[in-house]
Order: sequence, then structure tokens, then C-alpha cells
Amino acid sequence: MRDGSITIGRLIDLYMDAYEGRDTTRAQRLDFWRVRIGNLALAAVDDDTIFACMEDLAAQRGAYFAGRDVHGRPIFKAKRKPLAPATLNRYHAALAAVFTWAQRRRMTPKNWASPCRTVEMRRERNSRVRFLADDERARLLEACRKSRQPKLYLFVLLALTTGARRGEIEGLRWADIDFDRGEA
Repeated sequence: MRDGSITIGRLIDLYMDAYEGRDTTRAQRLDFWRVRIGNLALAAVDDDTIFACMEDLAAQRGAYFAGRDVHGRPIFKAKRKPLAPATLNRYHAALAAVFTWAQRRRMTPKNWASPCRTVEMRRERNSRVRFLADDERARLLEACRKSRQPKLYLFVLLALTTGARRGEIEGLRWADIDFDRGEA
């Protein structure tokens, strides 16, 4: 079995049988790879194959669930924009996870290197910076004051005034507070 003759489709099936992660979209992303290269033997897949598939995927438009038809089948409609870089990276990562899993289970030829390693991930530019307007901030703080959670107001106020993340605030200890300088 370590001769590289196992097909990508079979590897994906074995991987999904053992998959215990929480990513509910993993199977859908791996279905893309199953359709594109599922019939190829592991030894026949190289970085050019992965790159070509990723380029084809980048040219596709996304789709969204638009309900079900009269027979109960799902209806998907195309979006106007192409897939986001983050989405493309998730497809890449799903296949890379299969290859890593196969290596760890000694299903790949000795000294085999994953072809995903030499295919660059896309630069993600999906983030958006947004600040609360004055009236939104006032309503948020008022709702926090009325909450049954006695420390919520102070927690949110600290987050708003410092820009600290939840984990950073939760990780604060009394030893982290400098009362003389008024800093945490």
C-alpha cells in the first residue's frame, strides 16, 4: 500500500471515516477534490496538479443555498463574486490534511512529500475594520449594565477602552495590575 497506488478518492474516504473534527464543511470541500483528482493514484499527484485545480477553483463563483425544490432537493444559486481567498485556502487545507493524515498512517511512499506544501496559500484580505458609533456604544454599555451578569459591564468597558481581546481580559490576574500607573 505504500507504493502510492492508492487513489485520492480512496484516501479521502478513509480520512473522512476517521475524521473527528468539528468542521462541517470538510466533506463538501473534499468532494471537490474527489471529483477533480479522485481517480488519480497518490503517486501521480504533484504540485502542478494541485496548482491547476486551485486556479480552476479560483475562477469559479461561490454558491449559496436558496431553499429546496418541490421534490425536496436543495437549490443552490451562484454568487456574483469569485470565491474569497480564505475559502480557497480552506479547500487547499482540507486536501493537505488528508495527505498529512495519510503520511502519519504510513499510507504514502517513504520520503514522499505532500504536493500541497509547494502550492502557496492565498493572501487573505477578508477582514473589515469597523468601530461602534457613539449611539451603538452607549446602547451596548446600557444593555451590559442591565444584564444579570454583574461583571459584564466592566468586562465590555475594559474591552472597548483597551482593545484587548476576550482571552487577554479573562487571563488578567491581580498581579498584572499596576495601581500606581493605572495600567493592566
